[in-house]
Amino acid sequence: MKSITDIRAGAANIKSARSIRARSAPKSKDSAYLDIFLLNKEKARLKQEQYILGKRQEQNRKRLEEIEAAIELAGMSARELERNLERGESLPSTAKLPPGKKWHTMPLSY
Repeated sequence: MKSITDIRAGAANIKSARSIRARSAPKSKDSAYLDIFLLNKEKARLKQEQYILGKRQEQNRKRLEEIEAAIELAGMSARELERNLERGESLPSTAKLPPGKKWHTMPLSY
């Protein structure tokens, strides 16, 4: 007997009494319309889900391309810094102010 840990695809793939169309009463002739209605609703839901998944996949693809470009840019700047260090140049400091500029300070009293 299978347990819940044996299910690999997820809980969405568990068949319910409704999804396998098991009925407590015998099937009547009029239930064909209900079956058609339920199948059309499920078809519409699955098409919507497929559309959403397609959009999500496209967003993921674009983000992966952006990340690859950022990694390449960061790698190029790291190689440039290594070359500068090998030549004996110092690293540029980002904390220095241009000549003639002063820090703006203000007192804080509590």
